[in-house]
Amino acid sequence: MGKLMIGSAMGDITPERPAVLAGSMWVRRADGIIDPVYTGAVVIDNGDKRVVFVSCDLCFLPDEIHFKLRRDISCATGTKPESVTISCTHTHNGPSICRCLPDIEVDRDIAETIFSKIIKTARDASMKMVPARMFYGRSKVKATFNRRMIVEGNKVIMSPGPQDPPVKAPEGPADEDLQVIWFKDLDGNMVSTIINFSSHPTLTLGENKISADFPGVIRRVVNKQLGYFPVLYFQGACGNTSPIDFSVPENLSADRLEIMDKTGKLLGDTVLNIIGNSSNMYEDITINGFSSLICAPARHAGREDLSVEEACRYLEEHPIDKTDMSDINTMIDRYFAEWIIRLEGSGYFIESYPVEISAFHLGDVAIVTVPAELFVEYQLEIKKLSPFANTMVWELTNGYCGYVPTERALQNGSYETRLAISSKLSPRAGEMIVNTSLDLLKQLKQSTS
Repeated sequence: MGKLMIGSAMGDITPERPAVLAGSMWVRRADGIIDPVYTGAVVIDNGDKRVVFVSCDLCFLPDEIHFKLRRDISCATGTKPESVTISCTHTHNGPSICRCLPDIEVDRDIAETIFSKIIKTARDASMKMVPARMFYGRSKVKATFNRRMIVEGNKVIMSPGPQDPPVKAPEGPADEDLQVIWFKDLDGNMVSTIINFSSHPTLTLGENKISADFPGVIRRVVNKQLGYFPVLYFQGACGNTSPIDFSVPENLSADRLEIMDKTGKLLGDTVLNIIGNSSNMYEDITINGFSSLICAPARHAGREDLSVEEACRYLEEHPIDKTDMSDINTMIDRYFAEWIIRLEGSGYFIESYPVEISAFHLGDVAIVTVPAELFVEYQLEIKKLSPFANTMVWELTNGYCGYVPTERALQNGSYETRLAISSKLSPRAGEMIVNTSLDLLKQLKQSTS
């Protein structure tokens, strides 16, 4: 093991012309920009092993895209594909780079330009390697809340509005743990920062404009105070969490952009406080990683879902222009009807889906990566049972397999549990992800002893 070397870079991936926005079930075309979207990369090399961590202000990267990107990035940075990790912040107002909706074509020129910039950013990071030290800190911050609310009548509604029954209590927990890794060169200058938090970036969803959502605000807050350097955000398990506390009545109709700024500033200020007060410094660190590919079981339509016959009838009876947002409820119901037909009416049932889980450690800090929109209960279990004192979970990493809800959530229903390409796995998949993650973490721990 040699001296720790770090390289980092950022790249602007904001489309130069109007793009289709990801993160919704209707067609949204950007008519402006709230703030730019970026990709960031950090290359970490201790003389024995080199790993590359990439963060993108995108909703998600499907398997067929991330496989090619990891291969190309590995060639550009001098490492192996399995040592490359690509994660999405999950902003719902980033450019769409794949067919999120069944009948919507993507601007391939925009998508290919973004992919090229992601690769270039990783290459740039690998060409800026400097001797460095690693630092780590964490803090609790009340900027995330369970978005699934039990309302009067004991029904569960995701992100209720003022028109819904009064809220009684959240269905489940949130994870208020904000974790930060940062690197300084030997002169004490900031080289890069990795931020991990768990909250759904949907605050700009009502705007037809490009935005990185609250992770972008975090970057601006940190850079304004400490000067420019790459600030990378890695999304934690946010399948059922939100920056909005829906148990507070006035929040149901609050201005979402104001909440975005408030949330980003609170998190950014907390990052600054962690960096300013932590004494956890690592000069020489071990780096290791393991991965496992599991076959996650799929599920059939549940009680809230239509039958194939009902879905066909619904589409016939409810034609709608997918660019017309005046009837969102019908748009949403059409989305699920379309996927019921595709998943249940195709003549065969896909029993399982491949899910890649990885685990790394940098010194005594462990990182678990999953390609899912994981419910936060699974993350809390991984962190509780991890053999490492400090464990991060990065979701929407190295692919996309949709929501992984809990059994309780499936029983209670609502948006995340309705069958679609975005929610097709059984709760047993969640148990498998937890168990596999813990097995990998145990292997990592044994490799250090």
